Amino acid sequence: MKLSSSQLRRFCRLYDAFMAFAEVRAAPSAFDASLFETASSEIVSVFEKIDGMFRIWTDSSLVDAFVEENPADLSPRELDAVREWKHALPGLFHIVLMPQHVSLFLLDDIVFEVRGLATQIDEQVTRDDQAFAFTTLLPFEGSIVFAKDLFMPPLPVDDERYDEALLMARRVQADGGVIATARGLMEASKRVASSDLVVDELPNWENVRKASEANEFGGLAGREGLEGASVLGGSSASDEPQVATADNVLPYAAPMIIPDGEPAQTHPCALAGLSGEERDRRVDELTMGGASFRSLLVDFFSESAVKDPPDRTLRSFLLASKKDDLLYMADSFGLRKLSRANKKQLADAIAGLLLDDPATFDALLETLTARELKSLRAQVEAGGEMPVSAGSDEGASALPIAPLSFFVKTDEGVKRIVPTDLMEALSQVDWDNLIVEVMLFEEMNKVVEALVQLRGIETFEVLYATYCAWKGTAIPFDAFADELRYQSEDDLSEFRCFRFDGTWYGVARDLYEGVTEESMVELYRFAREHFEPRPLTADMLNETSMFEWLFQQPASQAVLAFLDAHVPDGEDRELAFADDVVSELVVMAVGCYSPQDVIDALEATGLRLHERDFKELWDLVVNMVNTLPSWSLAGWSNEDAVARLR
Repeated sequence: MKLSSSQLRRFCRLYDAFMAFAEVRAAPSAFDASLFETASSEIVSVFEKIDGMFRIWTDSSLVDAFVEENPADLSPRELDAVREWKHALPGLFHIVLMPQHVSLFLLDDIVFEVRGLATQIDEQVTRDDQAFAFTTLLPFEGSIVFAKDLFMPPLPVDDERYDEALLMARRVQADGGVIATARGLMEASKRVASSDLVVDELPNWENVRKASEANEFGGLAGREGLEGASVLGGSSASDEPQVATADNVLPYAAPMIIPDGEPAQTHPCALAGLSGEERDRRVDELTMGGASFRSLLVDFFSESAVKDPPDRTLRSFLLASKKDDLLYMADSFGLRKLSRANKKQLADAIAGLLLDDPATFDALLETLTARELKSLRAQVEAGGEMPVSAGSDEGASALPIAPLSFFVKTDEGVKRIVPTDLMEALSQVDWDNLIVEVMLFEEMNKVVEALVQLRGIETFEVLYATYCAWKGTAIPFDAFADELRYQSEDDLSEFRCFRFDGTWYGVARDLYEGVTEESMVELYRFAREHFEPRPLTADMLNETSMFEWLFQQPASQAVLAFLDAHVPDGEDRELAFADDVVSELVVMAVGCYSPQDVIDALEATGLRLHERDFKELWDLVVNMVNTLPSWSLAGWSNEDAVARLR
């Protein structure tokens, strides 16, 4: 397998930008060409390149510096992709080729499935089925790739060794132990020993061979008991789950632990001891200065309102708006090459498109939510003008819907006004049918998002059947599938879609962005083989989202309460600290992250705790992970799985 052409372009852009930076910043070379006196100049040149590769990829500070300075002006998402390269894994790998262009890279007893770049890897090796190569494995867009070059030393052929490697690769593949995801590589890199190449220990090719046999270019770093397992340590295929207790994980949390004799480095925030609605009210009091949400909205509308033009036409309202708002509208309508236009040109272009093109007008209405449509209908029925006041639910709760309506400063206060030349078109809208149609798709999205966040991945057919069971069959399957694919492209959507072997799947966004399509389908098949999928329940759908339901579970709230009482000293957003951390832990719980990942996440928050406090927190986190749904268990929790195994 190899990267797609678009993936290859993205990878090369990021890789070339980073290497141009790293080659200048990397430590000086210690390479000594005199150690290869009998070698050809070509071989010496290869070893110089290998030395350079190891100097760069064993120094994670280069990635940190690149991300911080961003010399190539990369986007935040591109920087996130490069940031993952801190977990690069350099070494001497034994490559074993399998059917259907599957290439396995062996390091000790760890087996990685690696994608090719521009070509399949099996087109690059020197033997028909196996080879050795110095290279670096990198996480990229959910998969594992190598750092552009495979440096292959001409080692003597050893058929016995090659046969053993092939047998091991087949066994690991059959057992499902092949690491094929970016996340798997990052976890493995934490427990693989430093792979620095010491050139002066390799004076000839025979020593290169001996070094590879002695595994001097990789090895376990002593975390076998912690990495690669869930916090509980159990799965549907395990009879004896092993609990990652506080005592067991304490050595790996050492950076978070402060001696008992030292003063605490945390403090309770103003929310400590509060829960539920009482906590929410306190947050509002502290963040809004005692003002109501409605009154704050009124203030916002007043600040964003435009001056009342004499004729109240669409063009007049647009001319009274800010230029940045006009540029945003123009972009949303697909109007291009207007970045240098003045306000008059922008207003003319937007007004002309909306007034003269019925398709644009209809398409704009279809982008509104059911609540916005109801508010706009009420405004049209009221003659196009409604006050915005603290006593008006509709006026205070609906955001501006420009350019269909504007918030206007009048002598009588702030009002929401529909342009006069849009009133006739809006009066002809079949509001009831439009609102019903929009509500159908909103309900569809809610059911789909809830189910994929519960189970991780599900087929379109099951998603449709679940929707029909809860909401009826108002949407035909084909329309349902088309809308699903369309909505999944929205950056704000919590689900994504993909097709594999003729079957369409909906998948949680976090899962989709973390692993390959093959791995997602493998997870789906494994979970369905062992469990009847967990169904949605009314209490799940009654929350604003499945994520909110997970967040509100008692085990999640217990962690929230602990963190409210233990905010790191110096934390800038102390009122949001606990919410942010628990939100991340919810994602890690359902996604079956390893204990080391959880510890790393907690450490990154700045938490520094006495041992007893850490143990208390860890016990709460374990309980949270064990009681929340798990994607690997088709939406059931670890506790459910253990109960079923018994």
